[in-house]
Amino acid sequence: MLEHTDAQHSVAYVKKQLAAISFFLRLFGQVDVTKAAVVKQFLKGWHKEKFVADKRKPITLDLLHKLLLVSESVCLSDFEATLFKLLFLLIFFAALRVSEAVSASKLKQGGLHINDVQLVDNKLRVLIKKSKTDQVKIHWLGIRGAVWNDLWQLFSLMLHKWGTPDIVIIHLGGNDIGKTKIWDLTRQMKKDLAVLHFNLPQAIIIWSEMVSRLPWLQQPNLKALERCKKKLNFRICKFMKSLNLLTYRHEELELGGDGLRRRDGIHLSDIGNDIFNVGLQNAIEKFSSRKNQKAELFGIGYPMKELGWLVYVF
Repeated sequence: MLEHTDAQHSVAYVKKQLAAISFFLRLFGQVDVTKAAVVKQFLKGWHKEKFVADKRKPITLDLLHKLLLVSESVCLSDFEATLFKLLFLLIFFAALRVSEAVSASKLKQGGLHINDVQLVDNKLRVLIKKSKTDQVKIHWLGIRGAVWNDLWQLFSLMLHKWGTPDIVIIHLGGNDIGKTKIWDLTRQMKKDLAVLHFNLPQAIIIWSEMVSRLPWLQQPNLKALERCKKKLNFRICKFMKSLNLLTYRHEELELGGDGLRRRDGIHLSDIGNDIFNVGLQNAIEKFSSRKNQKAELFGIGYPMKELGWLVYVF
């Protein structure tokens, strides 16, 4: 390893050499010295030493202001200057890549069209059709008031329309608490999850735990519903592990922090929805790495601003 260091070889090259040595040692039943702690620490330190920081400067507000000022002297007309100013502002505040905002060349269509940018309810909505960082394609169908019994009808609809999924994330059942006996609901959920796993043996199935609601936490006569939710989450998580399936817990929403829900204490606020969606994104990024292919993501259940919805990742 010291010789490789003197030869300025890359860390990846050294790891390949160590992998060959490791295979040879295990083949002959010898102790694999490449897995020793000192070797791992050596590689970790070498990787940090070889790390090259990104030299590109971030676009700050000050730099953005300078770009807007200089555009008037660089552009050929007031219209062109206004166009570039608008583009700079949109890219900055929407956190877009250049390839997401403009076409790659004059011969190819791409970038943002006028219909892709809309002002809705005092909020700017930008439709990004394609991104360099895309890992999944998202198809989502929102159903207000969805309950667990809607699962198969919605799943059949998605299956017929988009085909067999690679990954399924289910966030459903919160509306059933207090309306269905906990034992009946648990039994039905286990049965449906087992059937889903049997019909989709190659799919990664992730169950997103149900989230607490403020009335369950604050009102004494409704605290029994919070206990039911905890029991149900625990039982389903245990059942999922027995099938070698996966679960995801929204820890940031567990304690019912201020500003995370609307006035009714049930539906998530804009901030709460952002946290909830980031949680699902984390689950997708964490578990989709098990797939060696690009995926499509389908969603069913509540609308995005509600508390329950079901997601399929293809």
